[in-house]
Amino acid sequence: MKIKKAMRAFAVGLSLFILAGCETSNIETIPTNTETTNHTTAPVTDPASDGNVSNASENTDGEKILSTSDLQGTVIEFSDRGCIINPVTSDTEDKKGSLAVIAAEGYEDEGEKISIKYGENCIFQKAVIQIATGKTILSEAVLSDVKKKSSLVLFGNFDDAKNFTATRVVITRYEQGE
Repeated sequence: MKIKKAMRAFAVGLSLFILAGCETSNIETIPTNTETTNHTTAPVTDPASDGNVSNASENTDGEKILSTSDLQGTVIEFSDRGCIINPVTSDTEDKKGSLAVIAAEGYEDEGEKISIKYGENCIFQKAVIQIATGKTILSEAVLSDVKKKSSLVLFGNFDDAKNFTATRVVITRYEQGE
C-alpha cells in the first residue's frame, strides 16, 4: 500500500515537473522603417537618430525605442486611416521598477482604449527586439503590416485623452536571444 502511494506521488510530481518546462512563448510580428503616403514607401530618417536616412535594416537599442516612445499598445481594430489600441500601462508596485501591464484579449476596458490616427507623413517600421540583449533590428514596413494583435510603439501627440495622432509607428516583435 505504501509503495502504491509513493509511486502515485512520484508520478504526479514527475508530471508537474515535465509540464513546467512546456511553457509557450509569446512571439509577435517583425517590424521595419518606411515612410508611407498613399501606400507607397520610401527610406526615412529615424527621429531618435541624428537625422541620417535609415538603412533597410538597422541595428539599434530596443530600450531606447521603448523609452522614447509616446505610447505603446496592442491593436484591437485597424483601418487605412488608423487603429484602436489597448494601451500598455505601468504598475509601479514592483520594488525593482515599473512593470508594463496590458489587459488580456477580450478583457480590455472600453474606457482604456485609445484611437490612433496616422499622420499625413507617418513613418512605419518593424522592430525585432531580442529579449536577453535588447538588441533591435529595424526595417521598413508599410501600413498594411499593421494587423489585429500587432504590438505597436507609437511616436506622436495626444489630441485628447483618448485620441492620438501618430507620426511614427513601430511594429514590434520580441524574440529570445541567441
